[in-house]
This record gives sequence, structure tokens and C-alpha cells, in this order.
Amino acid sequence: RRDALIEALKSDREITEARGTWGTKTDDERLAVLMKVLTAECRVYDIPAPAVRLFNEPPGDEGFFSSDTMTLNLNTHPDSGWSDYKEAVNTVVHENMHNYQAVLVQRLEEGIITREDPEYMQAKIFAANDAPGGYVDTDEDLDDDEAGTNPYKTQPVEAHAWDTGDGVAEELVAGPPPER
Repeated sequence: RRDALIEALKSDREITEARGTWGTKTDDERLAVLMKVLTAECRVYDIPAPAVRLFNEPPGDEGFFSSDTMTLNLNTHPDSGWSDYKEAVNTVVHENMHNYQAVLVQRLEEGIITREDPEYMQAKIFAANDAPGGYVDTDEDLDDDEAGTNPYKTQPVEAHAWDTGDGVAEELVAGPPPER
């Protein structure tokens, strides 16, 4: 599905051209582009689009997804990733993967996903990671990205979200910028 998402995003001229004009765009223009990214991702992954809420706080949290409210929250602070095309796309894709994970778990719990479903094991793993005591919060003392032993980033839901967000964003900025 990631390849289908990359293809969908690369085929949208407004999304690809935003790469070269991101620094001059208003917050409303940036949001419009990111909403197109979000819509394409939801279509490819067959999930409902979450509500989107903007907040403005000093860097530290680029964004987050709340499964309680099914809301994707994006930080518009000028010193956050909002000001960088690649980081903003990465954040939207990453956080919306948590939406996808929540929807899979919900479908599993409702019996829509059964043992015969190709997403069954993935849904079970996400459900276990999301169960009480199953999610590892970030801990600076334990985080070691260089050694690949960051327990927060290597748990299933985060590894999936980081891999997808990083991979999609990287593909969108690979090669020369599109001609206008």
C-alpha cells in the first residue's frame, strides 16, 4: 500500500509542487496540501479521515494522533516541522498510520477482521501493543536510535508509523524538484 500511496501523492501536481514553494506558503495553504496528503492516504488504506486540529507550541511535539477522539493534531509553530515540507508530510503520514492502526483494531474487535483476513495478524499485533501496559512511552534514558535499540520507536505501532512516514516523505523529496 505504501507504493500506491507514493504513486498517488507523486501524481498530484499540487502536492509535488508544494515541495519547492513550502517556505512561501501560508498556514492555510500548507494545510490544504497536507489535507490532500491525508485524503490520499485514507483512500489508499481504506480508512475514514480523522478530524484535524492545529496547535501552536514550541517544538518538541510535531503532532500526534488521538484514538480517543480520532483526531490528528499538527503543530504549526514556526520552529516545528510544519515549516519543512518533508517533515510536515512525514508527520501527517506517520500520525495517520496511528489512525489506520486504530481502525484495524476496531475492525478486529467488531469481528469485521477475521482469522482469514490478510490484516488479521497485523491487527492482533497492534491490539496487543495498544493494550494496557503494552505501549512503551518515550524515555530519553533508554532511547538509542544509533544502536537501533530505542524501545519506543521499535515497538510495532511506532515502527510501522515511523517506517511509513519516513519512507513516503523520503520518496516525495527524492530527485530534482518538479518543474513549474
